[in-house]
Amino acid sequence: MKNLHQHLMRTITLLMLVMVVLQLDAVKRRFAPLAPSAISEYQYTIANDIQVSDRVLEFDLFIQDTNPDQAFELAAIQCGITVDPNIYNGGIVTAAILPGTSQFTNSRQYPTNIIFSQADNVLKIAPRGAPGKGNGSIISTTSPGTRICRVRLTNTVPFKEKSNANLTFCFTTSPYPTKVAQYISGLNTVLTSNATNSFSKASITALNQTLTSYGVSIYSKDKNILVTCSQKAKQVAVYNTLGSMIMMENNVIGLKKFEMFNYPNEYYFVKIVTDNDVYTQKVLLK
Repeated sequence: MKNLHQHLMRTITLLMLVMVVLQLDAVKRRFAPLAPSAISEYQYTIANDIQVSDRVLEFDLFIQDTNPDQAFELAAIQCGITVDPNIYNGGIVTAAILPGTSQFTNSRQYPTNIIFSQADNVLKIAPRGAPGKGNGSIISTTSPGTRICRVRLTNTVPFKEKSNANLTFCFTTSPYPTKVAQYISGLNTVLTSNATNSFSKASITALNQTLTSYGVSIYSKDKNILVTCSQKAKQVAVYNTLGSMIMMENNVIGLKKFEMFNYPNEYYFVKIVTDNDVYTQKVLLK
């Protein structure tokens, strides 16, 4: 009887030890990042940058699922984007999220908390609370992905002429980290974010460039946007106010007419890409 009692106590102790190990492993998996082999299964990008006026710059944030074999359910997302302070020109920059620009399927995940810290030269977008497995937005596998939001930076004075914003993701705790969390096996799992899967596709090389110096004129007439390039431009593109490209032509020299009969009379942006620079100008369709 004594031996049976000792054997029973050892069995109970072993079972308790196994339960503790399983609980610790569950906690570890809840907060652990994905294995290195899975780091590249998403892309977080800055894209569609447009200078709306001499003191307003806009751009999109996208996240794309790069593994079409497995659904990417978003738990939470945040970002820190550093900005070159050379653009300030003595002014004060503020940031805003343009309403209605997020493509998340769950509106509770729309980003709302945005701050521009001029002291740290960083844009901060804080995460919303994770909605729980089954309620997270499913991220698109089609490039450029699901739009997180469109961001507007506004300066109190014109940006410094020919300065570059140099929009760059930050991955360190200070001034503010970029992070992505995904539901994996039901768990809110923080993924690895680095320059491999989080990067800028912004194309503006200089703010407040003068188109006249390159021999370019842009105007609207009879529901057309007319662009004249005295020198060859690698690309001329027309964007709407949400930053989406609606027309594009490569290798333009002389007059190029963009017929806009199917588009409303409102503001559009024409981006000129040359061998050395990128120019953007706003034009009112009429």
